[in-house]
Amino acid sequence: MLSEIDKTCIDIIGVFENGKPGVYGHLVAVSGDAGGLSGGLLMASMNSGNLGKLMRAYSDAGGMQISEEEIQQTEAMDPSQNTDRTIREMFAQAAKDPIMQEVQDDFFYEEFLIPAYNWCAKRNFVEPLTRCVAFDGIVHGKFYGAKGFATTTPGTLPERAWVSEYLRRRR
Repeated sequence: MLSEIDKTCIDIIGVFENGKPGVYGHLVAVSGDAGGLSGGLLMASMNSGNLGKLMRAYSDAGGMQISEEEIQQTEAMDPSQNTDRTIREMFAQAAKDPIMQEVQDDFFYEEFLIPAYNWCAKRNFVEPLTRCVAFDGIVHGKFYGAKGFATTTPGTLPERAWVSEYLRRRR
């Protein structure tokens, strides 16, 4: 399912999110990070609702038994849940399961990589670096919206100029 370009993009973003590629179990809450408690291959965040979506997908895929109440806790997007010990332990246990790793691959592909590729295709942007940059922006959560980097970076620029300007603004 994943092309070599997909895998490379995921590995690059994984290095920035987890320090190295292929880390499925890392779970962190960084002070000042708007995402709150985040975990997995590319750091699905509690405050965005993505950690909850990931845990529900894992449960639905036949992973370890998680009660509906526990799933709803991870879906609540409630910052007070960022320090919940039960959620942390549940994720740490699930992260060791090959089902969770497969679910994460599918989840990040569908939720982030496909939208990045579609965004690039609409602009006739075809270079792998551009796809990775768009993918990173979507994973990071500041790509779309009125103040998003994709919105504020002129879309009329040629592809390489767009990437340079986007990265300048993101820094």
